[in-house]
Amino acid sequence: MASLEELESEISRLRREVEVLKDIEAIKQLKARYFRAIDCKQWDELADCFVEDAVTDYLNGREHYEGRDAIMKYLRSNMDMPVLTMHQGHHPEITITSETTALGRWALEDYIITTKNKGIQGAAFYRDEYIKIDGRWKIKLTGYDLVYREMWDRSDTKSLKILDRMHQPSSWEGR
Repeated sequence: MASLEELESEISRLRREVEVLKDIEAIKQLKARYFRAIDCKQWDELADCFVEDAVTDYLNGREHYEGRDAIMKYLRSNMDMPVLTMHQGHHPEITITSETTALGRWALEDYIITTKNKGIQGAAFYRDEYIKIDGRWKIKLTGYDLVYREMWDRSDTKSLKILDRMHQPSSWEGR
């Protein structure tokens, strides 16, 4: 039979494991919110994903920004309407490094339709650092290294048309 000390130690270990799993899930939710907010052009919600002194290194570090305001200015100027985007993050590898810090890696697939009717498709690996402030995980550093990126002129395919898009007026509006 286990001693009281052994039981307390086991309970403490299990509590920590549960906390780690809860933290990993919260980080997955944070990154999902980050991708959705970009694609839905929800800039305030996106800004809330970052700490104030966050850093980004997009496009293999070619797009380096320091501070949430600078990051948001860059993202809004490149991703706002009428640019259409779809970012999908897959295969999270999250390591909790302390009670308030973590590292993450994500596979990215994205598709972009530009204002000049260009299509851009790519894949990359994100690398992130997270910090927990007042019980909430935030992005401290994010960036990605490209696997590939390709672009084509969508006008070359005469029958190619966008039939519906997220940001168009809906027949449901005003009801």
